Formats: sequence, structure tokens, C-alpha cells
Amino acid sequence: TITGFLLDNYNMSDVINNELKIGKTVTESIIGVVPTGVWTPEMAFSMKNVNVYNSNNLYYTFLDSKYHFLGSRGNKSSIYEPYILKDEDGKQIVVFFRDQEVSDQIGFQNNFLSKEDADSFARNLVIKILEKAWLSNETYTSYRVFIIALDGENWMIFSKTPSNAALFLDYFYGYLEQAQEDKVLMTCTAKEALTFLKPTKVLYFIPTNSWLGSFDKWTTEKAQTSQCKQVELLYKKLEAYKQVHGEDDNFKRAMFAFYNALDSDYWWAEFYSPQVISSWLSYAQSCLSETKG
Repeated sequence: TITGFLLDNYNMSDVINNELKIGKTVTESIIGVVPTGVWTPEMAFSMKNVNVYNSNNLYYTFLDSKYHFLGSRGNKSSIYEPYILKDEDGKQIVVFFRDQEVSDQIGFQNNFLSKEDADSFARNLVIKILEKAWLSNETYTSYRVFIIALDGENWMIFSKTPSNAALFLDYFYGYLEQAQEDKVLMTCTAKEALTFLKPTKVLYFIPTNSWLGSFDKWTTEKAQTSQCKQVELLYKKLEAYKQVHGEDDNFKRAMFAFYNALDSDYWWAEFYSPQVISSWLSYAQSCLSETKG
């Protein structure tokens, strides 16, 4: 879901909280890992996310260098270090900011004409990473963290030359491994990065936004506005039902359907799926109607 939008406009903290709990359960039971950080879907973030994440023992996330970092307030220098983000109640998480240019190059500039083209692009990308995060930084005194973050499948499913895009990824990993062997960079997870680079600078505000710079693609570009009103109305019914009947089986089934109706890709303009959304909303309503009175 586009969490920041839902929190700011509908105050759906219980929805986001429950979805996070489901996600953590799946991650722990299937992958065998207890997550300590969280991917914010569509980077749809608001300051209200801080409390929800912190309450679920999720202590770091990833946001955008342009649409989040530039408008943030606090003690900041560059995007190549993690920051502590505190809300007005003192709750806090750590935020990493992605390098938008490199991330979007991988996600959207992936129509490689040949094997050689894919190879050259991968090599130049690693060089660019080194130049941005290290070589061109005159004040370099300690570790720097360079975040690449994008929709995981974009580089592959939107490429017009998917076989060369797959080769690119192989070459890219190869050059990263070579650079690591040469001790000019180290690949790691965000959790590992925090063992080398402890955040010290504090931010007190990050603007509500997405990786795209707005929420229009999910809310107003097509006919989504009317279905947004349906979502709002059903959410009020769910809240009223909960007050009367508690969280019984009908309520739980209705909420699970409601979560599915909010899936961000159903709302994205080019993938907008009003029938799918309506089906989930109708099923949620039918669950509530099964309780007499």
C-alpha cells in the first residue's frame, strides 16, 4: 500500500500496523529471518510512518534523495550516510536515502542493444558509484554508504531487450565483486552498513511523498478518485463494525480483503484495475453483512 498517503489522508495506522505484522510473520516463517528494517512500498512515506515502524520493531527504511532528502529538515550533509529521523513524540528510525540517478538508470535505462552495450553500461555504472560516493568527495573521512533502491522487477520486465538486461545484471555484479576485491568498495546489507557507519545526524522532518514526487499516479490520474471515496467509506464501516462486534472472524476476513484492495499496483494509472479493487471491496462488505444486526 501507499502507506504515507493512507496515514496522512485517512489515518489508517491500524491497517498499516496489521499489514506489517503479517509481513513480519511471513518473513520469519518462510525466509527464517527476523527483519529489523522495512521497505516502504513506493517510498510512500509520511512522518506518521515513524511511530508505526518503531512500534513494530522496524528501525530503518529507504527513501528518495530528491523527493524526501531535499525537503527534509535537521542536521544533514549528503545522502551517502544514514540519518536518525525523530518524530514529534520522540520516536525514531534510521533512514537511508537512495541515489536516485543510479537507481533509475538501472530501473529505466535498460534497453541494451548488445552484450557489449550491457557490459559497458555495467562497468560505467560502478565507476559512477565510486566517483559519486568516494573519489569526488574531498571531505572523505570515514565510510560512505551508497544506496541503490528501485522496484526490484523493473530492470527486467520493462526492458525491450530482457536477455541483455539479464546480462547487464551479471556484469554489474561482476564489476562490483572486482571492485570489492580491489578494496575500493564493499557490498553489504543496510543492517551490515550500520555496523560500520553509525548515524549521528538527526532529522526532524521529511515531507510526505513517494519515489515519483507525488501520489497522482495512484489517486487522480485516471478514475481512481471515486474508488478512493469507496475505500474511505468502507474503512469507516470497518471501524464501526469493530466497535460493535469486535475483531471477530467476519471482521478479520473483511480486513484481509481490504488490505488486498489497497495494493498499490492495482491503483497505478497504467495498471489501474477497478474491477479487481471493486471485487475485494465487495467481498469485504459481504463479510461484514454476514453478522446479523
